[in-house]
Amino acid sequence: MKVPKPSKVLVIGSAEGRVIEALEYIADLHKTHNFKFVICLGNLFTRKTPTAVVSKLKNEKFLVPLPVYFGVGSAGMPEAVTSHMAMYGPEICPNLFCMGICGFMKTYSRFTIAQLGGTYDEVKFNEPMNKREKSLTERSFHLTDVQTLSKRCDILFSNSWPENVQNKSSLPRRNLPSGNAPVAALAANCMPQYFFVPSPVYYEREPYRNSAVNVPSGTVSRFFGIAPFKNPTGEKFAYAFTLNPLTGEYVGDVPPNCTDSPFVLRPIPLKRASSEQVIPPPDSPISTESGFTRFKKSKVGPDACFFCLSNPSISLHLIVAIGNEAYMALPKGPLTTKDTNAPELPFPAHVLIIPIAHASALSLLSDSSYKSTVDELHRFREAVTQMYNAHNSDAIVYEISRANGVHVHWQVIPIPKALSPTALEYFTNQAKESGFAFEERDIRSHELNYFRVFLPTGEILVHTLSLRERFDLQFGRRATAKIIGIEDRVDWRHCSQTEEAEKKDVEDFKSYFKPYDFT
Repeated sequence: MKVPKPSKVLVIGSAEGRVIEALEYIADLHKTHNFKFVICLGNLFTRKTPTAVVSKLKNEKFLVPLPVYFGVGSAGMPEAVTSHMAMYGPEICPNLFCMGICGFMKTYSRFTIAQLGGTYDEVKFNEPMNKREKSLTERSFHLTDVQTLSKRCDILFSNSWPENVQNKSSLPRRNLPSGNAPVAALAANCMPQYFFVPSPVYYEREPYRNSAVNVPSGTVSRFFGIAPFKNPTGEKFAYAFTLNPLTGEYVGDVPPNCTDSPFVLRPIPLKRASSEQVIPPPDSPISTESGFTRFKKSKVGPDACFFCLSNPSISLHLIVAIGNEAYMALPKGPLTTKDTNAPELPFPAHVLIIPIAHASALSLLSDSSYKSTVDELHRFREAVTQMYNAHNSDAIVYEISRANGVHVHWQVIPIPKALSPTALEYFTNQAKESGFAFEERDIRSHELNYFRVFLPTGEILVHTLSLRERFDLQFGRRATAKIIGIEDRVDWRHCSQTEEAEKKDVEDFKSYFKPYDFT
């Protein structure tokens, strides 16, 4: 395991929505100090941050020169930011990352950061999870957020103060925020080297010892309250330091002014961070060089992916055409059969269009292959549609795109032409039953999390998937089955065939598709 090297870090106080001014300040300091990363406390953004400011960042009219991390403060987030995150993930623009209400990450320089955003509301904190709606607009943290973050880290920063932070300190008592018990418990569990909170004034406590099993000798924590960015009273609003790894080479003697920990109770049970909330380390297949994942990619690699041609276990006998950027294969357990299709199409004809590159979403493809892959997917779709049309049938084509999916693909299913006018109504009603409504539009360039369906009557319906939405992966198949009247075939496992039958379907498909095959 690689050991992190000492890194220069900058922490600044709450900018109260003065985003560009704060980032300009950071950029200027970085020119002379060469920081590894920066943490912005409190309200870097607020609900009132102008959309024009967010657009300036997203359009890269202002460039952030190094990784900058921030969380949700007490003033909320502008809709332009939350909608961007719902669609594209936590990177607002290159090098600017929102860690939300609860975030745990490992930076590119291999240090760990835990962040607890929002405010403390005792009622919401203890609210049962089945009554709590998780969303990007949430402004208070929950018990499970504290549990998730309760693991060792190098830096902890929170929007709320811990209670009793002045206990066991020999410094003069000051009028500081009273704090709360959950954040104090989090500090006890995390045992960070550095703990930062936004503060009305600058406050630096003496270092304190962490008393827990298996904590390296000499390990101490340092707590800082950082005053608001460029405050009118001249309080210190920035703190720069060198972060050292917790290895024998760098762990020195306990400072002479070190105290016992003010956080003596640890009432929050330890819990492993969930895969939905932890930001993966840079050696993980789902991270980027910045240390913070832009999109949560699949943990399944090409060698284990059943849609990747490099997988030695792939069912090669199901492949019907291979292009430059995509290929087509028949599915295991097709929805349709020769008996459910129009008489002119006497075989299942259900087919998958699959990008050759391993990606959970089209928007995760490299810039060099994105356009050519999308173009070829559409070319296959149009070719199959022409084949269907020539045999009294139309195409339903749908796609589920999720950052945490495995391998994106398009399902293409034939329906008799006589049923095509009913498709819109069936998909709309199925959405209503599932608790959402479609937008009639195509996806935006590089849109990430969505369900999309191309209907035979020309409509394109899109449903944007929220980060934690439990979307029915069989939604498209279920709605199409209702159109055809074969709801007993929704579960593909009940529609499996022998390999001999599959091979016959492949030969039939190739024969009918031959006049339209461009590969």
